[in-house]
Amino acid sequence: MLANEERRYNNFKNGLVRSKEDEENSRKISELKNILNFKDKRDLISKIIIRHIHGNDLDANALEVAKVNLWLEAIKLAPSEFRYDRLPADTNHILPDLEMNLGNGDSLVGLPEDLTIKILKEKHEDGLKRLFELRKEYLDDSTKEEAIKEINEIKKKLRKELDEEFKKYLEENNLPLEILEKTKPFHWALDFWFVFFDENLEPKEKEERGFDAVIGNPPYVENKKLDQHIKEVVKFHYYTAYKLFDYAVPFIELANKFLITKGYFGYIVTNKFIITDYGIKIRKFLLEKQILKIMDVSHLPVFKGTAAYPIVIFTRNEYPSEDHKVVCAFKIESEESFKTEKYKKLEIVPYDPYYIYHPYT
Repeated sequence: MLANEERRYNNFKNGLVRSKEDEENSRKISELKNILNFKDKRDLISKIIIRHIHGNDLDANALEVAKVNLWLEAIKLAPSEFRYDRLPADTNHILPDLEMNLGNGDSLVGLPEDLTIKILKEKHEDGLKRLFELRKEYLDDSTKEEAIKEINEIKKKLRKELDEEFKKYLEENNLPLEILEKTKPFHWALDFWFVFFDENLEPKEKEERGFDAVIGNPPYVENKKLDQHIKEVVKFHYYTAYKLFDYAVPFIELANKFLITKGYFGYIVTNKFIITDYGIKIRKFLLEKQILKIMDVSHLPVFKGTAAYPIVIFTRNEYPSEDHKVVCAFKIESEESFKTEKYKKLEIVPYDPYYIYHPYT
């Protein structure tokens, strides 16, 4: 793809001068090639995965499944490249190690990011510096397993200290310490330090902090099934965790909190927050974003055996303009229509806060 685009924008079309648009696109492609600095397709695919795909899950088994799926997709893209007989002589590592990319912990429970950043900046600049050095080494050469091992060792040491800080934080705010026995805290600004700090070890500005896009399928857990201690901590941390909230609500707030300005968000979630009184704060929260699409997939067999009634929602992390429109697709009845975006019932509706904020009227 890069080669094709490079040829396209370097084609002077029998003239002596390219258009300004072609010159700019050619410059961007050259910049991307310099950043990736790949040797072959296997190296390119590995670097794209390592540089751009990250995730977290409380279930360690789910992470193993995610790794296998990513590896399988990589092999599908270039099957002839991912062969042991094509490996460099000095390595036996054919697929990228994803330990740095996939975290294991409770996404909703952990030290607030601002506090984590403060502790890491004030007490652990040397550790941060080394993490950046090791990440660069691994991005340059994904066969360097030693770099990943050292990254894990540094993070393990820092995580232990942050867990103690989290315990103090719970005590200071009269929050239940029992939560430490119920779940595994996750400190986002440690595990994904490179989206919270720049390479000069300075905390990034809020609009630059986080990811370009966040997608996911948060767990659907009704309020009555939530552990009381976890519920108490989540309500303390998340403005939108209101009344009898379900788990989708704070996960939506969390995802948007980790977006850079103009970043994109996409979730498949239960539709309950759209029509219930406990969803009023998350609806208000989403009204401050550009809601792009809301698609009703509750008629598809998305989650068999559950009464989740899912929708797919896409937003952009930017305040909507006065003439902003939202694409709403109702009762999508086939996977094909979802993929091709050919919906039987489609509306382009004005961005009217009244109807989103008060759905029953």
